[in-house]
Amino acid sequence: MTASLEERVTVVEERTDRLEERVALEAGLAASRDRDLADLTVTVKSHTAMLQAVQERQAEHTALLNDHTALLNEHTRQLDEIREGQQMIVGMLTTLIDREPSDPDVR
Repeated sequence: MTASLEERVTVVEERTDRLEERVALEAGLAASRDRDLADLTVTVKSHTAMLQAVQERQAEHTALLNDHTALLNEHTRQLDEIREGQQMIVGMLTTLIDREPSDPDVR
């Protein structure tokens, strides 16, 4: 019961056609995968660049905030000195006022 040569060739041709269809489908899928991978690479690179820019800006803001904090601390120290000086002046004026006689004609 051997198949004739013509039948065998037909079977081989059918299998070849199916294999060619499968290869074409897989080639299309591979090309689609490559495009998706390229798109993903572009997206990751843009996200990386954006995150780097955010990190740099945040570092600048942190440095500026540190400068402002130092300046605020200096101003606070200076205001404390001014407050102490004002309290000293008020105390001295109070002492002078207390020393004056209460009768205005005594002068």
